[in-house]
Amino acid sequence: MKQVNIISGVKTFWALKDGIIYHDDNSLMSSEPLIKKVYNKNASNYYREEGKLIEIYNGNRNVYNHKLEKETQVKVADSEIVSRVNDEYFIYTKRIKRKFFENGVVDLEGKVIWSKQEAVRSKGWSDRLMTYCKYLDDEEIFKRDILTGETLWTFNASKIGKFTDYEGEHTGEIRGKIQLWNNYLIVPLTGHKLVSLDYSTGELVWEAIVPFSKYEIYNDKIVCLYESAFQEIDLHTGKTLRDINLNDYLKIGKGIDRISRYKVEKDRIYFTDYRKFKIGILDYYSLELIDIITIDYQKDAWQIGDLEVLDGNIYVLEYLDDFSKNLHIYKDDTL
Repeated sequence: MKQVNIISGVKTFWALKDGIIYHDDNSLMSSEPLIKKVYNKNASNYYREEGKLIEIYNGNRNVYNHKLEKETQVKVADSEIVSRVNDEYFIYTKRIKRKFFENGVVDLEGKVIWSKQEAVRSKGWSDRLMTYCKYLDDEEIFKRDILTGETLWTFNASKIGKFTDYEGEHTGEIRGKIQLWNNYLIVPLTGHKLVSLDYSTGELVWEAIVPFSKYEIYNDKIVCLYESAFQEIDLHTGKTLRDINLNDYLKIGKGIDRISRYKVEKDRIYFTDYRKFKIGILDYYSLELIDIITIDYQKDAWQIGDLEVLDGNIYVLEYLDDFSKNLHIYKDDTL
């Protein structure tokens, strides 16, 4: 790996389709080419969606590309989250009061198709359907029709995800990122479980035991990686294809003690050891260690995090004791 740049004073960054955007106290900036735009501190939210940066401000949903050029603007309700479902509709979520939201759908003209005030929040969507769960009660998700808001099915995780720890037995909950793959809805649960639901019916297709609720979907497979445990699962059946302890591959004690974050891209697994300030690369198929480096960190740094990989560029944030952050950019020169 070759270091490309270190950018000081970064608050947040977003890896978009064709580049990154980051911001400090005053400016939004693109990396290549370097372009600055005033950071709107009054915006209710910034987030990444489909390779673009979304700004929610004053009832508008503004879409920016990696050059900070505004591509589209849609007038919607004054909401925290407004996400494009398809070419005709957007879903939105607006906080009414603590634990209570207005959820609904608007068209391109900002006309509300339907809305509901309720103690639930949106979790995901596809072309015609949405999933929701109860706020602060992640035991249940349910699917709604985009055009009517009608609930089509529900899934309750209280039994299948129940677990026991030193405090006793706990009701199962949904924990982590829900993803739709073909007609499978992948849902991580407590109790080290990952389940697949039929998106049409909500019926359970399979369940698997995993080392951690964080996972990636790559080449029609689920990849779970936590500390030194690697697991690969068939998306169709839930059967484990590979279950490997990576101690020998990672040279435990010599290089990496534990993997904290990872990304899979171009047949490689990029990962970090956040306490040792290390970035590494594994071959996805052989799991052999391709490269490993220790970033050039400051004396008052206490960890690295927020790993992103885009076209061979590796981005991590260095966290300092004064709560500031530095963005480190590396190039995978072994490709």
